[in-house]
Amino acid sequence: MRTLFLLVLTLHSDVQAQFGPLISTAQTPQAKSAEELDLYLEIYGSTDSRSVVALTNRFTAAYPQSDFLALVYEHQTLAYQQMNNYEGLLRAGEKTLSLQPRNVKVLVTMALAIPNGVTGRSDSSRLLEQSESYARLALKELEEKKIPQDLALQEWEAMKSGLESECQEALGHISMKRGDFAAAVRAFHAAAFGNSKPNARQFLRLSSAYLLDRQFGAAEHAAARAVELGEGQIRQLALQQLQEIHAQSRK
Repeated sequence: MRTLFLLVLTLHSDVQAQFGPLISTAQTPQAKSAEELDLYLEIYGSTDSRSVVALTNRFTAAYPQSDFLALVYEHQTLAYQQMNNYEGLLRAGEKTLSLQPRNVKVLVTMALAIPNGVTGRSDSSRLLEQSESYARLALKELEEKKIPQDLALQEWEAMKSGLESECQEALGHISMKRGDFAAAVRAFHAAAFGNSKPNARQFLRLSSAYLLDRQFGAAEHAAARAVELGEGQIRQLALQQLQEIHAQSRK
């Protein structure tokens, strides 16, 4: 009988890059049939989000007790994220976390995504609380997690700082939605300056928080950094932000 252990041996670098749950051979899921594993491998190898959703729906219907179920729901969560399907992401993410509540990848994904869709919803307060709990749990997990055996210290630190910065970004967005601009500034500052790979989006969000808090000089510096780092739409938004800062600071 084949198991995911074979998959880990063959695709080990990809599994590391996923950072889903970090899989150890002692915790390896086991397929009960070749067909079950083959369908999971089809999900794993698919690059089309709609195909992933269709395949994961097939898998969960055919194998509702599978050891792979949490991994399958993780794939589905990320596929819905790529499709900008908010309700689908919420459903799949919650199913993943019901099976693997310490899945850092999905915790961070959910924490970042939830604030994007809360405006105008009657359950917005509950969703923001949920998002905050996911971000703080992910930060706790990252603080306590041991360095994976097959990752160099430098790689682990870069991965960890990136995920921690995304948690802080999520906390900043939550604070923005709550109208707490000072808290948003603190969280976005931690995100932007704590990331070992500076991120234009985070500097743009920091600039927006500074602007709403009427700290025009700081807003300008953060927006200029976003312009420097950014490409495409993010860079254009940062340039527009600079114009807005200059207009508001003259009032």
